[in-house]
Amino acid sequence: MIGEDIAALLGAELAGQVEQALAGRGDGGGDVELGIVSDGSHLPARAVKQALVRAALAGQAHDPEDVLPLLDLDGLGLDGAGNLTGDLAGMVEGVRREKPYLFAAPALRGAAPAQPAAPGGQPPLTGEELGRLSMEEYRRYRNSAGGFPDA
Repeated sequence: MIGEDIAALLGAELAGQVEQALAGRGDGGGDVELGIVSDGSHLPARAVKQALVRAALAGQAHDPEDVLPLLDLDGLGLDGAGNLTGDLAGMVEGVRREKPYLFAAPALRGAAPAQPAAPGGQPPLTGEELGRLSMEEYRRYRNSAGGFPDA
């Protein structure tokens, strides 16, 4: 299939000849699609879609090449400016639900975890501070929390 922009550039007769030559020569025996990249060069539309999807997946997927075959590129199109059209975000979200290991984990945000409470509500002692306590001081420290936990 030839996009309208390319057909207009080639003219009706030449566009028809190109369309005939590309018929049945695509992936799985389908037709080859052509698209125009913003610099004016002509590339197969599938190659343009793959490059744009790879760019969109950068930073999301560990390896965009692992995700690419799982997406239905035929469900995406190219507008006249060479931008993707269609629901790429929905497709990616479906793959993310089915195969989350292919994607980077989202950064966790929130408060820092609470520090564990020390016996008797006192601030916790560091290992160094515990090492400086005499046995009697340590016994009092533990007893203020109700003694040693039962095993």
